[in-house]
Amino acid sequence: MQKLSIAIPTYNRKDILEQQLDSVSKALQGTKYKYLVHVFIIDNCSDYQLDYFTEKYPAFHFIRNVCNIGASGNVTRCLEYCQTEWCWVLGDDDRIEDDCIDTIFNAIESNENCCLINFKSNLSMGGMNDSEKRIVGTAQLIHHLDYSNLLFISTNVVCVKYFKKYMEIIFDMNYNMFHYLNALPQILRQENTWIYRSEKCIVENMPPRKGTVSWSRNKFYASAASFAELFDTYEERRDAYKAMTKRTEEIKTESARNILSKGSAMQLEDMDFSIMKILYSIKYNAKTRLIEAIKLYVLSRWYK
Repeated sequence: MQKLSIAIPTYNRKDILEQQLDSVSKALQGTKYKYLVHVFIIDNCSDYQLDYFTEKYPAFHFIRNVCNIGASGNVTRCLEYCQTEWCWVLGDDDRIEDDCIDTIFNAIESNENCCLINFKSNLSMGGMNDSEKRIVGTAQLIHHLDYSNLLFISTNVVCVKYFKKYMEIIFDMNYNMFHYLNALPQILRQENTWIYRSEKCIVENMPPRKGTVSWSRNKFYASAASFAELFDTYEERRDAYKAMTKRTEEIKTESARNILSKGSAMQLEDMDFSIMKILYSIKYNAKTRLIEAIKLYVLSRWYK
């Protein structure tokens, strides 16, 4: 009986998808767990047909959406369609480690009752994923997980039964691009489970390739701030705001450095839009918004 699904959401990245499927095929051939793994791809109504892929990869299951449901919707659909106990939603452009399957199964076997395993990656910041830890309860969810790493979908392997129980929340909150992670606060409150933070790596985030459709990192982090609204108490929401703004501040700094150095009016406009989403998605009072705006102005002047 298959235990793990590798679900790959994709859209209009034919060559990149083929490279990823070759990598997955190679990884499966090198592991004793290959017969326990089901691979399926959900194409978000790309401009090309899937005949080439179905012929080249007959062991993989291909699903094509009848229309483009958005990136976040396509990620959520991976979990909806999953029929195995565990699911790894893998980005089509992320480089997997050769021993990723063995690493995942070793973690699953040691943490059968957890709801999510968060593996380390090159996006890990602050050293949190340098040590293993059980994350129990919503307070630890705020303080003991690296959001930069958690939001990188390919670092997470989830126990499907917990998340399918809260699919209504996941679909309702799809606008914030946290996809299935929106269910985490409710799962940790209501279920006897935990998150396992691993020091092992299974995937590496790769920079977007020129001419390809890619995620907008600024908008991704900006919209994620609404995740804090899912916590129950004022103290938890406040602390979640702080955790999210710490990460978005790092993104703002990086954006200002990269975008202002290029001097593109379009890029500047995109940065301003993303930062405004950050400032207004978090329920700051007027005074705090003004302070943030001043800080942003000084930052933009400095990197000019």
